[in-house]
Amino acid sequence: MTPPGRDPLLSRLERDSLLVALALSVAAAGLWPGRPGRALGVLGGFALIAVSYRGIRAAVDGLWTASPASPGMPGAPAQPPRPPRAGFVKFFTRHAILAGGAYVMMARFEFDPMAMLAGVTAPAVAATVEFVRTVRARDGGPHSRSS
Repeated sequence: MTPPGRDPLLSRLERDSLLVALALSVAAAGLWPGRPGRALGVLGGFALIAVSYRGIRAAVDGLWTASPASPGMPGAPAQPPRPPRAGFVKFFTRHAILAGGAYVMMARFEFDPMAMLAGVTAPAVAATVEFVRTVRARDGGPHSRSS
């Protein structure tokens, strides 16, 4: 297992997600030059998913560091247990902030909702690209290529 923040796959997915969002934004600006809200909507949707990802990643990294030490690991820091309610409050507060951000982007900045949806899907497109890369890089194996 690798420590948090050092996984090369996650680094590639983060980089590729940003590149996909930028490409989608440039494509939206090229397709609809008179509607800059669409290109900005893609970036706004990506910003929302990036904030959500950072929150989830921080929670997972926090769980990683707060996991109990195994008997063979001397000197593990002892942290006082947090009440379970704190996690729920943090979870719902984060989602309320994301909902408020989406509202501001759509109602006040007048970003196109479908463009924002395209920006939110950038990590899924990046994960698909990574999957295709992985399948193509595989030289052979126990699985038949004909199936």
